[in-house]
Amino acid sequence: MIQFDNISKIYNDPNSKEKFYAIKNISCTINSGEITGLLGVNGAGKSTFLKMLSGNLSPTEGNIFINKTNLYETTFKDNTTLLKEKIGFVHEQPFFYDEETVFEILLFAINICNQNKIEAKNNFEKIINQCNLTEVLNKKIKTLSKGYKQRLSFALALSNNPEILLLDEPISGLDPIQINEIRQLIINLKQEKTIILSTHLMQEIDALCDKIIILNKGKIVVQGTEEEICKKNSTENIEQAFLKLVKNTGEKNVQ
Repeated sequence: MIQFDNISKIYNDPNSKEKFYAIKNISCTINSGEITGLLGVNGAGKSTFLKMLSGNLSPTEGNIFINKTNLYETTFKDNTTLLKEKIGFVHEQPFFYDEETVFEILLFAINICNQNKIEAKNNFEKIINQCNLTEVLNKKIKTLSKGYKQRLSFALALSNNPEILLLDEPISGLDPIQINEIRQLIINLKQEKTIILSTHLMQEIDALCDKIIILNKGKIVVQGTEEEICKKNSTENIEQAFLKLVKNTGEKNVQ
């Protein structure tokens, strides 16, 4: 279980002396074994939310707990390191060394994450099958389609066998066939992972998510199942609820 306890992230505006909240006073619980969708327009705070949960960005205020252990507790560095190893991250714009083959980059990542050779070999074979990469193992990354590159992003995120998988706009730029393939991969991974999926696409929320968190200007405006959110807002579907709740005025959340 993941808990956000009154989390805020404050940035300095480079064009003025003002500070503003990218995330403000967020509290929520993400249950294990579910797919939780972060829904919001561009700039709502979705990527900041994921980066803080990944351990790559420290909150300005508040705490994040994974199974009741504080992710950012500096007095327990060993525990913090172990917690971060439980998390895999699929970025919206992944970076690859294009001259390497799929086999080379994935084997390198898995060998780093798995000290035991037998465990590394088993994990390698499992990930190849999960992400359906057998046909492109010996191809250079620069020759891959967008869909296969995204599959490789998933494979690399899975290389340390994480318990939690963070997905930042995982279907961005994919064609309909590729979208369907990535959706099925996510559904299959749900059997053994807790997944947090950031998107601004209603169809992804509808197709994949057990729980929804809607962000606007760094704040949670509503959270719950699609049915709960629609009932609370007297709407027929999540798109209507979203449009009713989110008014994108472009204003900053000034401190």
